[in-house]
Amino acid sequence: MALIAVTTPEQRDLILPWRNAPEVRRVMYTRHLISDEEHRAWFEGIQADPRRCSYLHISAAGTPDGVVNFTDIDTVQRAAFWGFYTRPDAPPGTGTCILFEALDYAFGELGLYKLNAEVLDGNPASLQLHEKCGFKVEGTFRAQYFDGEQRLDVIRLGLLADEWAERRDAVCARIEQLEAMAAQPEVAPPRSIVVLSDAGSWINAMIPELMEEWGAQGHKVAWQHSPREAEAADFCFCLGLGQLVPAEVRQRFRHTLVVHGSDLPKGRGWSPLTWLILEGADRIPMTLLEAVDSVDAGRIYLQEWFNLEGHELLDEMHACQAESTRRLCRRFVDEYPRPVNDAREQTGVPSWYPRRGPEDSALDSEQPLSTQFDLLRVVDNARYPAFFEWRGHRYIVTVKKA
Repeated sequence: MALIAVTTPEQRDLILPWRNAPEVRRVMYTRHLISDEEHRAWFEGIQADPRRCSYLHISAAGTPDGVVNFTDIDTVQRAAFWGFYTRPDAPPGTGTCILFEALDYAFGELGLYKLNAEVLDGNPASLQLHEKCGFKVEGTFRAQYFDGEQRLDVIRLGLLADEWAERRDAVCARIEQLEAMAAQPEVAPPRSIVVLSDAGSWINAMIPELMEEWGAQGHKVAWQHSPREAEAADFCFCLGLGQLVPAEVRQRFRHTLVVHGSDLPKGRGWSPLTWLILEGADRIPMTLLEAVDSVDAGRIYLQEWFNLEGHELLDEMHACQAESTRRLCRRFVDEYPRPVNDAREQTGVPSWYPRRGPEDSALDSEQPLSTQFDLLRVVDNARYPAFFEWRGHRYIVTVKKA
């Protein structure tokens, strides 16, 4: 793998169709179709401006598969901004490889001390990829960018040279893991897979890694937030999706699958993990099932459980839940069609969990903290924090593990 400076008209012309691809344009500041004239002006600009440079990323197979841009290069302060995009048909995992090479180049060849990045809200894949490599969120510029329809936050991130040195080996090991998976004998025939999730779901941090692993196995994977925009595929996995997928959309897939955190038919409905913790559970069931018209009522294909020790806060429980979800999804694809052949119908009387709202995070100021600790464990400090009422005022309580 390598970075090659974009210096020739042939390289310039190669990347224009990539930059104009809809999936690339929708996460850029400039979202219109780039004309030949505009693209030539950009190319001539980077040749003449020492504060900007652009590179083609070349894969291990010798194929160009992405573009890396460095801008606002300050040789005195040893800082710069950067951005990248992959070739539209590049396999999942390409972004990790590009980021690894680019960061090595930034802190090596360019001699930077700090590298900055900006990610538009609604691009969880890019945000997760940056954070995986050690970037830290330094602030959010609220409603900073208008895309023609809505105003979006801009998330600013930064990475220091010593922080990259700490993360580099882990990122390298991940790339080697994906390469080893790609070199293994075929576990399952190549499948087309769609992942659906809400744009703001906590599980979005896990989805890019799951897509990388499927991509390394030769599967074709797409990620959408709108069910109606999803194209036909073999399998559709609904992960962190807070809406029912209509029957006419489910017909596009051989199987539409949901991972639900309860021992169905008990605990259908909303936020099962939270309700189980409040009930005192320390062994959490995870169920992969077929999506049907009724909520959480389809055939069960796979199940597993994970254990908690009673001290975990929400982010730690989500990490366990995400890892279990990833295992179940991988198993379904790897072992297909066995999970379908061994499927079982749900039996017993269903029970239902209601949707939780901000008022469900209320603490009782008259009760000791120890009796309300499980509630503190499951609150989201940002979206629905714990609070209590006292002397006519509401007070927010934030809980973090030391």
